[in-house]
This record gives sequence, C-alpha cells and structure tokens, in this order.
Amino acid sequence: AELIRTVEETPDTLLTLISGDRIVVRESMKEVVRRAVAYGRSLRRLAAPEPSSTGEGDQPAGEAA
Repeated sequence: AELIRTVEETPDTLLTLISGDRIVVRESMKEVVRRAVAYGRSLRRLAAPEPSSTGEGDQPAGEAA
C-alpha cells in the first residue's frame, strides 16, 4: 500500500508503483483502495501510545506538576 502511486480501472485494475512499475491485479479499484486504507489504519493503531491509567507520563520529562 505504501508503494502505490496510482490505481486505475481501464477495465483491468492497474497499479502504478512509486518506482514506475505497473502491475495488473484481479481486485477492483474499490477493493484495492479499501485494503490500502485498512492497512494504513492498522499501522496507526500499532503506533498509537496507550493511555496511562496511573496518570504517570502525562508530563514531559523534566517538568514538574
């Protein structure tokens, strides 16, 4: 998903990658976009910090409350 530059449906679904390579895929353009969005969301969920239940870590290091 991170390497896809464009998606075209002519009627085959054609992906153009950032390298310039082109790939024909079986999935519809709508399905490719859905999967790319889902992939991006899953990455953001993995990177999101978990909220602190004790209140510790709410202040940046070196600052007093």
